[in-house]
Amino acid sequence: MQIWEDSLGYSLGRVYVDGCTRGCFRRYTVHGRENIPTDGAVIYAPNHCNTLMDALVVLRGCKGPITFGARYDIFQKSPVISSILRWLKIVPLARSRDGVDTVSFNQNIFEEVVVSLSHGVPFCIFPEGTHRTKRSLQPLKKGVFRVALQAARTLSGPVYIVPVGLDYESYFRSGMDFTISYGEPMNISEYVAAHPDVGDSASLKPLADELFRRMSSLITYFPDDENYDAAFAAWQREHRPSVWRKIISILLFPLTLVTGVLALPVWLPAGLIVRKLRDKAWSNTARFGFKLVLLPLLVLLAAVLGFIFLPWWGAVALIIAVALSPRLFYLLTASLH
Repeated sequence: MQIWEDSLGYSLGRVYVDGCTRGCFRRYTVHGRENIPTDGAVIYAPNHCNTLMDALVVLRGCKGPITFGARYDIFQKSPVISSILRWLKIVPLARSRDGVDTVSFNQNIFEEVVVSLSHGVPFCIFPEGTHRTKRSLQPLKKGVFRVALQAARTLSGPVYIVPVGLDYESYFRSGMDFTISYGEPMNISEYVAAHPDVGDSASLKPLADELFRRMSSLITYFPDDENYDAAFAAWQREHRPSVWRKIISILLFPLTLVTGVLALPVWLPAGLIVRKLRDKAWSNTARFGFKLVLLPLLVLLAAVLGFIFLPWWGAVALIIAVALSPRLFYLLTASLH
């Protein structure tokens, strides 16, 4: 199956994954959806600050299928992993650190992405190349421009890069607020028409500077300089949770306790793994993964025990309570922070 083709399994799985993603946040807010072009190929360019959660929130923000670029070395771990990733519409992208031979491998991938774009499936690539839990941006890599230029020179219709801002209330805790913002698109086809020789590093700099400017305007952004720590600390002081929020959380402690007991098989192993993570940026991704896998099993167990020991209405109530418990538990505990 081609990466741009849809399938029943993917569509059904997408509904469940999107639901789990939404359940990770108290509020999931979308701004600027009207900026997404409908008359050509779309390449999304989000900031990269929260590991796999970044791809999940972008996926949830799109109504149809979307393909993603991911690190080349992940695909090299095993053929099974590579097959699963491609079924999930993820393609490998090599970086300069992977070696000259592997970077040349990108040309074939770009051709595959262009074909996918020609079938109306957007492509998402993180221009920074790697994640970092800072309210700033790293220098942008050339990959997003390389694929956009190739698409602009191949496809008959316009090709756009849409800057995307991912703004998390917390990079490390579930149950907090999240905002995704789509900025004004960059028409790469028009740029190619005006600059037919664009392609080398020097000629890509104006594009990189403009995309950087547009991306930084969509997030809580502090320049990554010697003043960053002081600016970020001041911002944190201004955004501390209100006293009322903590009082309400204390009053709701009995509900927190109940949901914590019901969701124990989900949050406890996730919490133990998170404590051992060297890169804490993976915290929310780990919690998401445990909920994605364990929650259906927990609901199934609740259904079996409920219909054995309870009347039908009691079993249904137990199933609903168990299904909602991880989300409620994370929301209630997050209110204390």
